[in-house]
Amino acid sequence: MIEQARAHSDETRVFSFGLGEGCDTYLVTNVARAGRGTSTLVKDNDPNLNGLVVRALASAMEPSLCDTQYGFNGQLSQPEELYRNKAPDRG
Repeated sequence: MIEQARAHSDETRVFSFGLGEGCDTYLVTNVARAGRGTSTLVKDNDPNLNGLVVRALASAMEPSLCDTQYGFNGQLSQPEELYRNKAPDRG
């Protein structure tokens, strides 16, 4: 799945959800990362499920920047993807 998301990442973005404590967090996170989207992990009985879904939908509607660099104090960072109002992944 991760390779499939990566293979189509030029024309589409993948946003993934992990539902419940038993979900495969590695898969959910890395499919979204490979697909230039975001991942959302939802705990069992999370009362904020609606808010998490709305946030993911809002992210899907926002443009993203790839192949960019930014720097502070002479040190450049080159994240895989940048989204408005979201800190870049550090690893």
